[in-house]
Amino acid sequence: MITPSQRNLEEQLRHDTEPFVGARLRENPTVHFGCHSQQFQTATHMERLATMCNPQLWITDACRLLEKLFDYENNELAISLEQRKELIAAFLTNHKLIAQLKEWTEGTERRTFTSILWDLASKWPRSPESEVRRTVRPILMPHHVYVYLPADDETKARVYRKEDNALCRQWIIEDYSPEDVQTIELGKKDKDKSCREQARRVS
Repeated sequence: MITPSQRNLEEQLRHDTEPFVGARLRENPTVHFGCHSQQFQTATHMERLATMCNPQLWITDACRLLEKLFDYENNELAISLEQRKELIAAFLTNHKLIAQLKEWTEGTERRTFTSILWDLASKWPRSPESEVRRTVRPILMPHHVYVYLPADDETKARVYRKEDNALCRQWIIEDYSPEDVQTIELGKKDKDKSCREQARRVS
C-alpha cells in the first residue's frame, strides 16, 4: 500500500527538473506502465531510453512502437537512425522483458511479434565488418537482434536463407537452442566455412 508520504514524493519526483530523475521514473515499472505513443513523442531521448528498459514496456501500444523503431524505412517517429539503434540496444538489454519473451515464444501471438522484429531487423544495412570485429563496439544491426531477441526455428531458418552476410549467419547460429533443427542444418550446408564450423560446434 502506498502511503501519503510516498505519494507526495512520487509527485515531487515527477516535477523534478533534473533530466536523470525523469528518466529513472520512466524506467520504474511501479510508476510507468508501458509506453503510450503520445508519451514517447513528448519524451526526451534519455527518457525514451529509460522507457525501453522498463519491464512493463508491453502494456498499451508498445508493440506497434517497437515495430516502428525496428522498421528501417519507417520515419514516423522523426528520430535519427543512430537514436533508433540506441533505443533498440536499450530494449535488448531489458533482461526481464527478454526473459518473458523467451517464455512467450511458445505462444502464437508473441512468436508472431518476435518474428516480425526479426524480419524488420534483417532489412537494416549491415554494420561494417570493422565494427563487428572490435572488442568494444556499438549496437550492431542486425547482428545483436539475432543473438539477443528470441525467435522460433522457423523464423531463424527463414531469415538465415535470405541473409547474404556470413557474419550475420554465424550470429544466428550462435543463438542456438536444441529446437533449432532447420537452422542448424542450413548452417552445416552453408557455403561459408566459418558458418559450417559454427553449426557443427553448437549441434
